Amino acid sequence: DVALCPRGYGDDTCSAGEKLCIDGSCSASCGDIPARKNPCGCTFQHPPEQASGLVPCAAFPDVTIDHYNANDASQTTGFCADKFNVSGAVPIWGQWDAKQELPSGSATNDGRRRFWAGKQCPKAPKYKYTYSEPLWIGVFACSGAEAAILAIWVIYKFLREKPVKHLRRSESGFTTATPAAVAVTSGKDTKNLGSKPIDDASMSSTAREKRSGTTAAATAADEAEDTALHIKGFKNDVLGWIGFVSVLAVSLGWFVLLGFWTGDYYGTLGEAASLALYNSSLLDETLIPIWIFATTWLVVCCTFQDRIRNYFRIECLPAQGTYVQIERELNELRMANSTSTFVRLAKRAEENFVKLIRANYHVKTCKIERIPRTGQRYFNYMCTRYVFNESSAQYSPYQFDLGSTHSQLKSHDGGLSNDEAGARFDLVGPNFISVDVPSYAMAFVLEMSQFFYLYQFMVMWLYYYWNYYIIGVIDTCIILLSAIVKVVVRVRSELRVKRMAEHSEACSILRDGDWQELSTIDLVPGDIFRVSAGMHVPCDAVVLGGNIVSDESSLTGEPLPVRKFPICDDDGVHDQSGAGKINTLFAGTSISQAQSVTASDG
Repeated sequence: DVALCPRGYGDDTCSAGEKLCIDGSCSASCGDIPARKNPCGCTFQHPPEQASGLVPCAAFPDVTIDHYNANDASQTTGFCADKFNVSGAVPIWGQWDAKQELPSGSATNDGRRRFWAGKQCPKAPKYKYTYSEPLWIGVFACSGAEAAILAIWVIYKFLREKPVKHLRRSESGFTTATPAAVAVTSGKDTKNLGSKPIDDASMSSTAREKRSGTTAAATAADEAEDTALHIKGFKNDVLGWIGFVSVLAVSLGWFVLLGFWTGDYYGTLGEAASLALYNSSLLDETLIPIWIFATTWLVVCCTFQDRIRNYFRIECLPAQGTYVQIERELNELRMANSTSTFVRLAKRAEENFVKLIRANYHVKTCKIERIPRTGQRYFNYMCTRYVFNESSAQYSPYQFDLGSTHSQLKSHDGGLSNDEAGARFDLVGPNFISVDVPSYAMAFVLEMSQFFYLYQFMVMWLYYYWNYYIIGVIDTCIILLSAIVKVVVRVRSELRVKRMAEHSEACSILRDGDWQELSTIDLVPGDIFRVSAGMHVPCDAVVLGGNIVSDESSLTGEPLPVRKFPICDDDGVHDQSGAGKINTLFAGTSISQAQSVTASDG
């Protein structure tokens, strides 16, 4: 009540026609300034109930305090009380919750005297969540649901995969893909190759030595470790789909929550800090754990993005799965070792961590398909077809043994039958390098999923939040622009590679004793085909007849053409990387001249 103010600092302070307003100033109309604020609220966004009824007296000049002690609040209170002669009328100073009254019999003993003097604001109360707020109920509900889904999936996956895990441990780890050596002679039916053991009598000595003591597809124990493929089978599951979708939803939810929190900082959701009890300090304090949890979650998802989809599938034997996960170890080529002990220890720690999270493997998931003729299962990986061999229970690429001597290679000059060529086509796939180029939109998504951009954007959230949004917007635009330029350049380069790699042309192939006009895509191991001037060689081949001049500049850089001769009809060993180069056409080179020996050769 301004009537309780010291003389000269209440309504009597104002001129005629004016009154004391809520902000302590005099005005004819206190509503003419909408932004007037009551200083008795101590700038609190929502003052306590005890302060809601307080009104200020008129502003007073500074009070001079002798021997001022900033740590003695009572000194300030006493000087102010003496200055304005209010010590007997105002017993409460700087308190909102005290209930002291005037002495009994006072005319103004009505409880309206609870006000403070000077600039001594009470200590702001510490705001705390009750965690019954709608926001936190929603956050805890979503987090609990996700935790329950993941826990159920982990238990369910463990029980379903227990037999397979036991079998894998007994077989010492991964299923390893190795090439199967297949002996092929003219006229032999190869429709069932890969589903039955190969007859030893029909194999060359080299192939027989490889198969000795094991099956044809389980060889190559001496293969280089960096070329081995580790294969796991997986199949879809309804609970797995739910778990995977929930992970995507939670990942998106973190961005939504950060977006709401940032918007609340600027008051875009209503009054500023409405999500944090209208207290900006509490809003800041809450952002930090939200940002940390969101960053941790997204970093884990980014690190295991190549494996996370298969984690939400049920692992099974490769022969039973609808997908296979292929892992190929990436061996680091170290040029020189550092002599620094610290560097060596740091490098060793890095290597151990990389091995722990299996980041030293290239991971790719391929869908299992079936050969229409035989129903055999296969998948394509790096332009190579891996067919499931039932005799060894492994996926492996087929290698047809056409012989190693000139006479053995000459024995195939009658060509293949259409049925035999079709069976081989099923086993090795088309003679074509397929280059998958993503669309610009998908390439941009893949680019944004990299760890570098995740790091950049999570840092940008802090810029957006703490009133540095202009810098954040500029940096974000620079990041997006650089990413778009990179994506456009990369996709265009890949499209050029695609046009060069995916080359095919018409080709005369000897099938069933007749020359048939087919495509180079249809060529299979053992085929006999014609070459002509200007033709690009579609595969490595041995010259059986005629004289050929080949341009190998695209392969070796040699500007001069190279003349090629037919192989001799003897038992000499053909070595295409040695003396046999003059009898070999290499894939990717072009034919400058081609001349037949006889008219029958065409």
